[in-house]
Amino acid sequence: MNRWLLICGLLFLVGSCTEDVPIEPEALGLKYYPLKTGEYWIYKVTQTRYQNQFAEQATDSVSYYVREQIDTVFRDLAGEDTYKFTRSRRNTPADAWSQDSVFVVNKSASDVRLTQNNRRVVSFIFPVLEGKKWNAHIFNSQSSLTNPAEETFYFFANTRQPTVVNGINYANTVKVVQLANDNAIEKQDGHEVYGYGVGRIYKQKLAFQYCSDPDRQNGCEIGSKFIITGIKQIERLEEHGFSQ
Repeated sequence: MNRWLLICGLLFLVGSCTEDVPIEPEALGLKYYPLKTGEYWIYKVTQTRYQNQFAEQATDSVSYYVREQIDTVFRDLAGEDTYKFTRSRRNTPADAWSQDSVFVVNKSASDVRLTQNNRRVVSFIFPVLEGKKWNAHIFNSQSSLTNPAEETFYFFANTRQPTVVNGINYANTVKVVQLANDNAIEKQDGHEVYGYGVGRIYKQKLAFQYCSDPDRQNGCEIGSKFIITGIKQIERLEEHGFSQ
């Protein structure tokens, strides 16, 4: 056995070992967010809007497809590998892809940072631990120690649990909760699910504004979950692979 590891193990019991011991990638959970040039993910997106109705009465719904693909990797000014993503869209599988937007991602042994429209978000951190939270907007000017109200905290839930998406069972997944709020007058639910060795397999954005005026018509009653205005958008992974 390595002499230092033996000593460190013994001293750990009394809190006297201070040298950092490297953590293996498997333990960090780095493979929840794989990044390789040519890698792509295709999602089916379903978007439903609500206006003066209950959730089960929704009729305004559309669906389309998006593809996120890593085109190139380059070094930024800080010397970090930077992955350039192209996001494309099409209405049906028979249509050609049309470029929608571009964003870049930086990944280190501590976090993943996504930059789009000059806004950087810490979308993921390492190691992956149940309940661990972080300020996703720490790099944005409106989020600082002097403006704590502008902080946005994400956290991990359901770590290393199985999840089924589009009939496929992903044995090892983790949920990133971005927004969770549910009360008598509103509901907000924003989260993503990542599959080990695959990446993001599911994404949901939900924002409902419930009835808060008892004088409104059409079944509006405070506490009834009657939606004055709302939107629900879900992305489910359809295909993941590498372009030729």
